[in-house]
Amino acid sequence: MLERSIWSLYSKTARQMIREKRHANVMLQESSDTLLVLGQGGSLLQGSFVNLSFLFSKKNGQVEACSYSLFGNERLVLLCESGCSFCVQKTYRQLETLTGENLLYHLQKVLGPLTATALSGYINIFLDGLVQACECCSHLPCQVVTPCSSLSPPERYIEDWDQLPQEDRLHILEDILETQIRPFLKLDSGNIRIISLDTPFHLRIAYEGSCVGCLAAYGSTLGTIQTILKKGIHPSLGVSVEETKEPFQLHPESSRA
Repeated sequence: MLERSIWSLYSKTARQMIREKRHANVMLQESSDTLLVLGQGGSLLQGSFVNLSFLFSKKNGQVEACSYSLFGNERLVLLCESGCSFCVQKTYRQLETLTGENLLYHLQKVLGPLTATALSGYINIFLDGLVQACECCSHLPCQVVTPCSSLSPPERYIEDWDQLPQEDRLHILEDILETQIRPFLKLDSGNIRIISLDTPFHLRIAYEGSCVGCLAAYGSTLGTIQTILKKGIHPSLGVSVEETKEPFQLHPESSRA
């Protein structure tokens, strides 16, 4: 039984994930279209050890399913549950460059800052196993995907958008960028910032990091961003990209623990 003092630190989502353990001990079966690969992290002697299993598509290099078995405490369980959910539909090229900062940022958004901080000491255990697994996939084709390609735009918009104060509009835009778009750009070491909202229906943005100079950032990625904002804010909202050569800086929200 978990100590009450530790259990109380976890969010409702975190407690549910620990109870359900959806990715734990799932028997994955390789097929003619998939490749089953394994990775290990941690140490039995140190009390924290994990076996990771991934089914990668032989057509596009994306994770179709993943599972884990482990020796350790509930924090390692929660990390593996969150990590496995994060990996699904990502390519091995994206995952092999995943950093601890990227994963911690994901944990903060899904589980909350307090729970994410409690898991930070176990992140490298998961990443070690993930890197081992990805090393077995270098011969697979890898579909070129944009960081935002797996996002599902919200099916709603703000009817009185043009009547809101400018400060409120910028706050709403920042919230959507922070929760729906930045986490996926940061997976590929990119970022996005608002330059200005010239009119209620014309947003100017700038890319940072790896997005600068990337052709996809001005094509499919930009199209996905526009779709999210049009469906989440207003169908008349347009987005244009400012050219920038500024060095990549993390958005302030991403450094909060």
